[in-house]
Amino acid sequence: MNLLEQAQRALEVGWNVIPVHPFKGPHTVMVETGHYTVNDEGRRVPAWRRFQQERVSPDLLREWFHPRRRVPGMAGVTGTVSRRVVIDLDGAAGWALLKEWGLTPSALSGGGSPHLYFPHPGWKVRTLASGSFKNPPFPGLDVRGDGGMIVLPPSVLANGRYQLLSEALLDPACLPEAVALWTGLTCPPPPELPELDPSKLRAGEDAPTLLREALNRASGARNNAGYWLARELKKAGYALEDARPVMMDYTDGVGQQDARGRHDPYTRRHALASLESAYRAPARPRLAHRSGTVTDPLDEARRVLPQLTLEERVQLARLIAATYARESEERAAGALRSLGLNPAAAREAAMQLQQGVSLPGTRRLILFLRRRR
Repeated sequence: MNLLEQAQRALEVGWNVIPVHPFKGPHTVMVETGHYTVNDEGRRVPAWRRFQQERVSPDLLREWFHPRRRVPGMAGVTGTVSRRVVIDLDGAAGWALLKEWGLTPSALSGGGSPHLYFPHPGWKVRTLASGSFKNPPFPGLDVRGDGGMIVLPPSVLANGRYQLLSEALLDPACLPEAVALWTGLTCPPPPELPELDPSKLRAGEDAPTLLREALNRASGARNNAGYWLARELKKAGYALEDARPVMMDYTDGVGQQDARGRHDPYTRRHALASLESAYRAPARPRLAHRSGTVTDPLDEARRVLPQLTLEERVQLARLIAATYARESEERAAGALRSLGLNPAAAREAAMQLQQGVSLPGTRRLILFLRRRR
């Protein structure tokens, strides 16, 4: 079969397929069919964001992959739209994990890295690169979930030919529990921390301090750190026009390479988009007061634990980890162990906090426990 026929078959089995160039990025044939955006230099570049939600039509597929186009490869858009999540294991560290788990790859990349195909669980699964973490829990493990894509066999790109070994989707139960939890395949991500009460915001908090913290967080996660800075400026009471210069200073201070060392400038447009998004987001309502108090969340957790379902226990573990990881990862792990819950959630929460991810805290934990009295 030629690549067009392979792409049609991939579309039939569920993949949302787009064309890629020899270095894995979206192919310029997408520009010719009107699927593009204009970059800061005024050039048209392929745009595939819409296909994270919208299925590709067979007609569009025929146009992209017509033999006259000489497109070398195709990629599957991962996440809900394809009903698939892929674990991409890179290098020797990735192969070591695969051997430890005793699994057979679903496919091999052109460079020989194993890919594992899983069904999408129905909730949002984050796309994660282990290289974006200072201390990744599973070095060499990348997750291609919602908002991601993965090159599909039999593409032949600059790094070689991709090989399909099995079309069958793997059961997440074959993964170690800590891996399945971290990848998001067995339970949904924790809810975001509610916005602070505006009456308690500290207007005029030291912007240089916030900027320095954002730059410290920016290594390998520039967009996350930029959005964190925008939200903190909003919380600190800065008007939008006063926050813009701070975001410009952030843009000038971050590196111009991504987590893999490739030239990928973080532009002022990126920074302003994060700022506008943060300032557009409405403040969430405060939690209503309820009678009754929880003096010690861990004591209350011990009392309600026997009556919780498995799903509720997982949720409780994530809430406890998020609450106590603010003190330290060791404190969170100790709290989980004292309840007989998996301490792996402590590491995940600590890493998310380091990356500027907003996590629920004590109030959300107490509310969870009150509702299960």
